[in-house]
Amino acid sequence: MARVWPLVGRAEELGLINAAVTGADGYRGVVIAGAAGVGKSRLARRALADVHPGRWESRWARATASARALPLGAFAEWTGDGTADTMSVVHGVIDHLSAHPAGARTVIGVDDAHLLDDLSACVMLQLVQRRLAPVVVTVRTGEPVPDAVSALWKDGHLQRIELQPLSEQETGDLVATVLGGSLDPMSTRRLWGVTRGNTLYLRHLVEQELARGRLAPSPEAPGLSAGVWVWDGPPTVSPGLADLIGAQLDALPPEVGTVLDVLAVGEPLPEQTVADLTDPEAVEQAHSVGLITVDRGGRYPVRLAHPLYGEARRAQATPLRQRRIQADIAEALGAMKDSDVRDLVRRAVLILESGFTADPVLLTEAATASLSLFDPELAVRLCKAAISDSAGYEAHLILTVALTMLSRGDECEQVLTRLLDQPLTDGQLVDVAYLRLANLLWILNRPEDAESVLREAREMTAPHGALAGGLAIVHAFKGRPIDAVEAAQAALRVPDPPELSQMWALGALLITLGDMGRTSEIAPIAARADDLMTGSPRVSIVRLPFSEFHTRSLRLAGYVHEASAVTTRIYDETADGTGWAQGFPS
Repeated sequence: MARVWPLVGRAEELGLINAAVTGADGYRGVVIAGAAGVGKSRLARRALADVHPGRWESRWARATASARALPLGAFAEWTGDGTADTMSVVHGVIDHLSAHPAGARTVIGVDDAHLLDDLSACVMLQLVQRRLAPVVVTVRTGEPVPDAVSALWKDGHLQRIELQPLSEQETGDLVATVLGGSLDPMSTRRLWGVTRGNTLYLRHLVEQELARGRLAPSPEAPGLSAGVWVWDGPPTVSPGLADLIGAQLDALPPEVGTVLDVLAVGEPLPEQTVADLTDPEAVEQAHSVGLITVDRGGRYPVRLAHPLYGEARRAQATPLRQRRIQADIAEALGAMKDSDVRDLVRRAVLILESGFTADPVLLTEAATASLSLFDPELAVRLCKAAISDSAGYEAHLILTVALTMLSRGDECEQVLTRLLDQPLTDGQLVDVAYLRLANLLWILNRPEDAESVLREAREMTAPHGALAGGLAIVHAFKGRPIDAVEAAQAALRVPDPPELSQMWALGALLITLGDMGRTSEIAPIAARADDLMTGSPRVSIVRLPFSEFHTRSLRLAGYVHEASAVTTRIYDETADGTGWAQGFPS
């Protein structure tokens, strides 16, 4: 790994600073503003080093909170012996800073200028107003600054640049450069999601995960070339990073800390919900100092500015306080009039984690919703919690679907066969048969047993046509496309076929039409399947495998861009979830 982290993604800013320092754009320097850790100091130092080396002499001063109590504390190096009166010392500092060898010019960098004492701020303003030397100044957004500092850009003396965090692509490029090899796209997305492009946080996290072996080359990763770096582990705050974040958060007023605590437990949240659970003025203050972000166009607009703020606040909160906040947020979500499946899932999880008694019906509904968001691990957890509270058939059924999605085929078959020991309706027998069929085919690779399940189900239930879709998918699985198409079309002609029969008949067509080269027929079948899954919570949970059927047919036909569009659409639909669909587009 590279010992010195390179400066990546800042070429445009470097060009602007160079033009301002040399006077090419009419300014006499630049103010670099940005959040803590975004890379202001690194950019300023690099910019000073790049200004015509040999023809310019640079001087660097750094303001600190401790030096702020001292007059001219930031420029103590140039104050001399301190025996003269104040104004003489000020003039001496200005003369020292602006002095330069013959044939050269001076450029001055001042880091964290929001921490300057009044005399130091006055010195900097004089340097700029009297055009004695160009300056490069950094300030932290959201912090109060001395009037002399704000005058630098408000009066038009210096250009102000708002330094943004690195983009996802720039984050990946930087880490790949540091590692000396390419980074898995999913790992890039996760690293950016945790650090939000904050270079300081990124460096701490990467170095920690390298040391722990969770960021490493993975020659055995499916679909990846040998040597591609993969991050496999939950984000944790290292002691060094905790100290950095703590320095920012520990001095907050208690009411602002409460805003962060609520979001640390339940972000993202509606703005009104955060205000109701905390204090509206505290929400505004947290936003003004850059601790939270508010996306006015989003359904859940309020988030922490950095996910690691949440890690730090959760580490400090007592279990009792966390449970109380979880219960409060769950209650607020339950009172929302326009709630959706994500609200339902979050509410159920919060109730479980708070330790409060949960309604097994709510848990079962939330498990179904979590499957529609492609999070089967959460669905298993919710179903088992519901079953422990005496939930019945529906919770067991959803549990088996989740186990199938997790490739836990043997466990799934055990749950389904136990269900057959209970008194079931004909419709429930059909559901169990179809779920056993899917598990035996796709997870356990036992097609002969799958056909036996169909035969047994026909003997146990009267509506034989309800099982016609199962025969179609068996034919498709065993590579009999003509038989599969005929069986699927017959299944779809059955009056009022069960949803699962329609689902597998359409799935068989999606698979076999591509095999047979009948690509012009794929789109309407995919649209019909999408309509079925959109309108039915029970079958919406198989959108991901159906998308794989769809994209497989498109790829076989050479329609790569269309296949990519399908995967991207599914990913976008589940972007707020945490399930395994997150790796689908890569």
